[in-house]
This record gives sequence, structure tokens and C-alpha cells, in this order.
Amino acid sequence: GAILVIGYRYIPVDLILGKADLKYSYYDLAIDKFKLLLKRDTGNVEVRVYLGLAYGKSKDYQKALNEFQWLKAEGRAPWLSAQAYNGKGEIYYVLEMYEQAISDFKKAIEINKGFKEAYFNLACALSASGQRENAVAAYKKVLTLEPNNGYAHRNLALALDKAGDAAEAAQHWKKYIEYVSRSSGATTLSKGESGRKTRKE
Repeated sequence: GAILVIGYRYIPVDLILGKADLKYSYYDLAIDKFKLLLKRDTGNVEVRVYLGLAYGKSKDYQKALNEFQWLKAEGRAPWLSAQAYNGKGEIYYVLEMYEQAISDFKKAIEINKGFKEAYFNLACALSASGQRENAVAAYKKVLTLEPNNGYAHRNLALALDKAGDAAEAAQHWKKYIEYVSRSSGATTLSKGESGRKTRKE
């Protein structure tokens, strides 16, 4: 396959295209590209992590977990380890195995302190497991990293409403309304809580 040279790193074009397919939700196309790359290089851990992420997004959870197991040495590729733990956590969240999800999201954050998606996912998992105070703290951490994350404002407002803190909740509902208005021009909103946890809910 074709190879691009970026800096001092040789990157297969199929890897770049597969990542793009994954980003834009063409999961089957991404899986096909990653599997093709693995036929040429079975031990390519980076490709296996992205294949695991693609399997996870396509709801083939066991295959996803099998691919994530390839990543053993965290010191060797910490950013890949963080991606893998976050991917595993997402699967366990969907399966309602919240304690395992929380553990994996925390491991992702330990490896990559600036991993905004993992912080958001951790907050959602804490909320789903009934750890409301910890969830509130985690959503606030997300907003220190990403102040304009509308879904963090929404979920934090929901958690604060449940905790009886209507005044602070109102501030975050306002931020969420502003976010949605900017994003879609919507003028009316529902406060119904979503069961999904990804950043692009």
C-alpha cells in the first residue's frame, strides 16, 4: 500500500483513511482497512487499537476487547494505551458494567491527563453508577478542560438538579441552551436526560 512520510514517521495511507472512516462513523469501511493493514503487519499495535475502536463503535464488543488486549506495554505507547482503556471503558459502559468502565476511564486519564473524552466518559459512568457527588466533580473537571462542552453543561445541570442545587444548575442550563442555539439555531429544548455517554451525544 501507499506510504506517506510525516516528519520522520512512515504512515500507511490506509491507516490515515481508516482513521477518517472511524471519525465519520463509516465503521465497516474502517474495519476493512485496518484488517487489510494487519494482513501485512500482524503485530502493528496501533492498527489493532484502532481496529478495536472501530469494532466497539460497530457494537462488536468481544472482537473489540480482543484487539485491545494486544496493547501490553503502556510505557512504550502511552497515547495508544489511553485510547485502548477509553475504548474498553465505553464498551463496559454500554454493557452497564459501570465499575469496570470507571476503572478503565481512570486508567486512560492516568496515562493522558488531558484526555477530555475520557474525563467526560468517566463523569457519565460515575453518574450512571449513582455516584452523584463524584460525577458532579468530574463534569466540573471536564469544563475546566473544555469550557464550551455543551453536553457537559447539560449533564452537570441534570446532576445538580437532582442534588437540589437549582441555582447552580440554572447557570449550566443557560450554557447548554447557548451551546445548542449556536450549534443548530434551536429555540426550544428538552431537559430529558440521555442515556448515551459519548461526547457527541
